[in-house]
Amino acid sequence: MTIIGFFQSFFEAINTIITRILIALFIIVFGFIISRIIKKLLEKIFITINLDVNLRKITGSKYKISRILPYVLSIIIYAATIIFALVQLQIAFKYWFWAFIGVITIVLIIFLLEILDWIKNFFAGMSLTEEYNIKKGDTIKIENMVGKIISLEKDHLKMVIPSKDRIIVPYSFVLRNNVVLDRKS
Repeated sequence: MTIIGFFQSFFEAINTIITRILIALFIIVFGFIISRIIKKLLEKIFITINLDVNLRKITGSKYKISRILPYVLSIIIYAATIIFALVQLQIAFKYWFWAFIGVITIVLIIFLLEILDWIKNFFAGMSLTEEYNIKKGDTIKIENMVGKIISLEKDHLKMVIPSKDRIIVPYSFVLRNNVVLDRKS
């Protein structure tokens, strides 16, 4: 091998590496731009169709889904973009793929746990209203806490305690404790 052949091979290798790095950077920039556009577009669509208001009516949830969902989707797009860039750099794909799957799984588990908590409170509320026939205006004693019910929501009740503080009590908490109703007040 001659010196010219050595330098020619060296510059070809450098050229390949620089090309891969530039393509990876382009993928990252393009992915971030697309992610931002999709996030803003979904936020506007969700606000236009009053997603938060409609979900609040259906589920009683006070979460801003019109902000949370686009944000989660943009994070997923960011992660996919970084994985594609790493693949372009020929960094062990199988490890990044499983890391990406792991992150998505964790996000889904957190989301499902939140939904399960809401469902648990929803069914506990149905059970309470059926079993105790709780109504707005009733005075209720839960363990050592006494108050007057001011509203019954889908997953919790609101009550005013003697110190005039308003508190929110999840139905599952009410169901787990001793409940005494006083309908005289």
